[in-house]
Amino acid sequence: MVKKISGVFLIILMAALCTAISACQATMTPAPSSETPTTEASPSATSTRRPIPTQRPSPTPSLTTAPSLTPGPSPTSTPQPTLSAHTWQPAPVLIQAARRDPLAHSPFQLDPFFVLYASGELILQQCQGNQCGLFSQQLETGEVCRLLNRIDQSGFFDYDPASYQPPESGGPSIAIQVNAWRSKAVDLDQLDQWIADPGWFARQQQCKQCPAGPQILPALLNTYDLLSRYQPVEEKPYVADRLAVWVSQPWLAGTPQPWTGTELSLTSLYQASRCSDPQQSQAVVLTGSEAGQVSELVDAATTNNNAPIFSEDPLQLQLQTRWLFPLEAAPGCGEASNTLPAANAPTPSFTLSCQPANGLADIPTSAVSGYTPTPYVP
Repeated sequence: MVKKISGVFLIILMAALCTAISACQATMTPAPSSETPTTEASPSATSTRRPIPTQRPSPTPSLTTAPSLTPGPSPTSTPQPTLSAHTWQPAPVLIQAARRDPLAHSPFQLDPFFVLYASGELILQQCQGNQCGLFSQQLETGEVCRLLNRIDQSGFFDYDPASYQPPESGGPSIAIQVNAWRSKAVDLDQLDQWIADPGWFARQQQCKQCPAGPQILPALLNTYDLLSRYQPVEEKPYVADRLAVWVSQPWLAGTPQPWTGTELSLTSLYQASRCSDPQQSQAVVLTGSEAGQVSELVDAATTNNNAPIFSEDPLQLQLQTRWLFPLEAAPGCGEASNTLPAANAPTPSFTLSCQPANGLADIPTSAVSGYTPTPYVP
């Protein structure tokens, strides 16, 4: 028998249902939208005889459509043939690892953080937060061979960059090039960010079913960690003697600073940056006291939170500077980026030999276990 529901009971029941519905709706507020980080150019410089401070560029990704990747089992290392002895004619640069920013406001797009020359000279970048400095050490042949042997046995020479498929492209990348008895070069979008924080993309996009991150095989991961975390036994601040200066119309907002205290006039610097094609310009390479004075002037402006914009009647120009590595070429007329090594870098007149007995450089602990993406839970 169905009992008739009284009016009072019905009112109480409806009030309870309304309260429950309101509570549910209160928890379904939309997630706050995130803003894509932008790059603020803040060139830094120092005098010609000081360690070189630099800043890591902030990633500014350019989203593109990419197929979703189905996560599979954790990749494992591919067995490598037994290491053997090698003698070869070396290239000027044996190993180079760099950050590349195609969205930079100047053609100083290449920012190396590990460069090993055939001579054994090593220059590397070390950072604390956003402040970075360059240091150098002369490596013995045995240590050079230990690095190259480890890269060989990690499988980097056989690595297929087509296996790296990120859900976006076009932003800052990591470029690694090794020239030994074999050669390999890769340039991979935001590799350092994917390794450091596999969940960054999902958090940025605020999505529950974002495309999976790229597959990062041990051959790539171990090589990147070896170069980005390498700690030489003895190091000293790297001292550069060539300053590349990029001159442009101001694109930052700020009050122009007077161009004073330099032997070189701003007009002369501007004229040296001009090309035969009026639509093109080139970096001006300075040395000696001129390099130090211009560096100090730009550094003083940025240290005081001023834009590096300078005036010398009738000119108002913005400057960006970069201390150059050995064999590095500043961007010339019509060139999109600085390059290392320069196209005309001389080939070494000696050969190099490495033996299995030289051993293998140690891989940092974080790289041994491989790369395991961290799922994002919104």
